Amino acid sequence: MSGEAGGDLAARSHDLQEGTAGTAGTAGSEGSDGSEGAAGAAGAVLEGLWESKWLYCPPNRQVYPWQWLWDSCFHAVSWCALNDQRGVAELRTLLGSVQLDGFLPHMTYHSDPGAARGLWGRPLWSTITQPPMYGHAIRVLAESGWPVDELIEPAERAMRFLFERRLEPNGLVRIVHPWESGADDNPRWGAWSGTPFERRRWMSVKLSLVSSLELGEAGSALTNPRFSVAAASFNALASFNAAELHAAGGPAWLGQAAESLAEAIDEFLWDEGRGTWADLDLTSGDRACHGVLDALLAVLVTRSEERAERVFAAISGDGHLASPFGPCGTSREEAGFDPSGYGRGSVWPHLTYLFVLAARRRGRDVLGDELAMSSMRAMIRSGFAEHVDAVTGQGLGARPQGWATLPIAQPPHPPQELA
Repeated sequence: MSGEAGGDLAARSHDLQEGTAGTAGTAGSEGSDGSEGAAGAAGAVLEGLWESKWLYCPPNRQVYPWQWLWDSCFHAVSWCALNDQRGVAELRTLLGSVQLDGFLPHMTYHSDPGAARGLWGRPLWSTITQPPMYGHAIRVLAESGWPVDELIEPAERAMRFLFERRLEPNGLVRIVHPWESGADDNPRWGAWSGTPFERRRWMSVKLSLVSSLELGEAGSALTNPRFSVAAASFNALASFNAAELHAAGGPAWLGQAAESLAEAIDEFLWDEGRGTWADLDLTSGDRACHGVLDALLAVLVTRSEERAERVFAAISGDGHLASPFGPCGTSREEAGFDPSGYGRGSVWPHLTYLFVLAARRRGRDVLGDELAMSSMRAMIRSGFAEHVDAVTGQGLGARPQGWATLPIAQPPHPPQELA
C-alpha cells in the first residue's frame, strides 16, 4: 500500500473509532451505526490493495502478496457492496486460473510465477484448492445487476472438478491437505499435528504433506495417502456454493449436487452429542469432533431446523462460541482455548460474514443484526485486521486484510449505535 493510502486509512479508522467519520468515496452520508463511514474506510483498504496490472487484491501486500482463491471471492462481495465493477474483474482474474481439468488452484503467483516452484514444483500455481466461495460471490454480483455470464462457465467447470474428481462413494467431497480447509491451525487436525500443539512443528508437517500429494495429468492434487478427509466445513461450503451458482444461472446439475451433498453431510458427519458436524478421516474411518466454528458452517445447508437452532445458540448470548466481536473460531470449552490464538479462539471476519448470512436466510434477523454489529465493531476497533482477539477486539495477524472489509456488505437493519 502506498504511504498516501495508508495515511488515509489510518485517519479514517481513527475517525470511526471516535465516532466522527464523515463521507468519503462511495459512502455517502454516515448512518447512525457508522456503517457508511466504514464503507469509505473499507474502500480505501481495497483501493490500496488493488493490483491494477493483474486486476485483483492480494489479501495483504506484505504477508500474502499473491492471489488467494477464497479471499478474492470475499473481496468481490465487498467490491459489490461498494458498487464497484472491480468485483467482476477480480473474479474474472481468479477464474482465469481454472485448469484444463477444471481444477482451480488456491494460489496464483501473478507477478512472479517462478516463486511457486519451490513449494509446488511448477510455476504460477499451487497444486491444492480452497473452499469454492466463487458460487456465492457470483450470486451476489448477479443479484446486484452486474454481468456474470462470462463467470458462470469457468466456475461450473471448477465446481464439476470437486463433484467428480474429489467425490467419495459416500457422497462427500475429500480434501487432500489441511490448507484446503482454509482453517488449518485449529484443533481439528490434532491427529496430524500432534499434542501439545506447536505451530512450528505443525508447519513442518504441513510442508511435508505437500510432498505426498498425488497429482493428476494437469498438476492438480487428487489424492494424498497421508491426508484424505471429508471436512465438515469444506463440504458445507461446496454444497452451499454449488446451490448459489445454480441460483445465479448455472445449470441444473449444480442444484442437484448441492442437495445430495447436504444430505450426505447430515447423514455421515453430524454428531448429536456434541451438537456439531465432525470431520471424517477417509483412511481410518475415524471421526474428529471438536468445538470449532467452521464445523458449524453446515448450518448454511442443513435441512434440520433443530440443528440450526443449536448452532445459533452456540454463537449467541452465553453460547460457548459467542464473543462481543463475532463468534470465536474455537470454543471456550476446548482445551487450549486462546482468545488471541491463531486458529485457537480468535474471531475471523469471513466466518462471521457466513454466519450472518445463515442467520438472515433462516429468518433469524435479530441474531443476524447482532452478529453484523459485532463484526462491524471488530473491523473498526482492529483497523481491518486479519482476525481479532475475542475478548478485547485487538487486531491480530496481517493488517489491513482484504476480507476484513466484509462487514460493509452486511449492514444491520435498522442501523444501530456502535458500542
